[in-house]
Amino acid sequence: MTRSYELFNAEVADRFEREQLDLDSLCADRELVTTQQFAPNDWYGMATVMAAYAGLPAGYSSRALIPHGVYFNDTRVSVYESRAKLPVVLAYEEYRLSLYAHHGVLALPSAAPFCYANRIVRYQGDRRGVLFFPAHSTHWMVVETDWQALADMAAALCTSEEPVSVVIYWKDYLLGRHRPFLERGLKVVSAGHMYDPDFLLRLAYLLQSSRAAYTSALGSHVYYATHAGCPIRIMSQPYGVEARPEDLARDVVRFTPARMRAWHDIEDAFSTQDDGILPEQARIAEYYLSADAILDPGSLKSLLEWIERLDKFGWLGARHVMPREASARRGHPGIVPFAFKRAVDLRPVEMAVRRIVERIIAGLRDRFPALRDVRIRK
Repeated sequence: MTRSYELFNAEVADRFEREQLDLDSLCADRELVTTQQFAPNDWYGMATVMAAYAGLPAGYSSRALIPHGVYFNDTRVSVYESRAKLPVVLAYEEYRLSLYAHHGVLALPSAAPFCYANRIVRYQGDRRGVLFFPAHSTHWMVVETDWQALADMAAALCTSEEPVSVVIYWKDYLLGRHRPFLERGLKVVSAGHMYDPDFLLRLAYLLQSSRAAYTSALGSHVYYATHAGCPIRIMSQPYGVEARPEDLARDVVRFTPARMRAWHDIEDAFSTQDDGILPEQARIAEYYLSADAILDPGSLKSLLEWIERLDKFGWLGARHVMPREASARRGHPGIVPFAFKRAVDLRPVEMAVRRIVERIIAGLRDRFPALRDVRIRK
């Protein structure tokens, strides 16, 4: 496994190539093995990549919440993120910083983990071939679309000089969604399982070594491809999703009209046929990945170590040594260290305080009619 910023070399590139010959193993379902305080930080190897880039030891547990992809909604934080009990979120969508801050954490503008994976991987060869990304399922949601038509779309991109490789998501591989592509003589490749710590590195390698890419739907891979210098075009095909009703209600949110307009604007910008990356496409990708916030290894190490101090000692123990990279923060984490909050169940105390406050307000309502509509926010 690649664990150091300096370890990517020809041997690792050869391993990535060999792994594509055994997709049964590469895409096999597995358990998440991680040392992270917040386990989802290691989805796609995000925390591992950032620690490796910063030169931190293998197994370093980040005390910052790291979003696993570009979230397009600006109205809600996911349930599992809201319960993370970490002092900081390293968010790479500016429009979501205030959402995280409302949950009592510091929200820091940060480059997406893929930006660091793209710096770790240093492919030196010529770019060859075309990648095709179908809309993909997740570990709890299944994409339903016309896979035969999708395979025809990918096959139509093939030429004798330039083959097409279909980048299949591990869940779709297990569901057999790759078979229509194989039937049309297309090569199928994958970045691996979402719990594979080399996922982002493998994806960066695929993108850096390819001349161009196409996709049937907008997703994080569009920004990743552009950032990696691989022009990508969206050839939209309708699709739906299937999941348990409780999962859909919990995690699938409706975008605000402004976000929907932005979504369609991005689709339009990446639907243009061109041999290179257009300035507007580069601007969009860099914005949604916060690529202007990429840190050098030493600065990222200092930031992660400061966040660890904040977690252990609280704001009073960390604010005097706050690095410059944390100056654009949103919100305030409070005085009580998050490590203490994780170790001690504060819910009984919180409930007792709430009951006292409710009694005080109830008494005030009796005396002052104007206060009768006051409610305690949950």
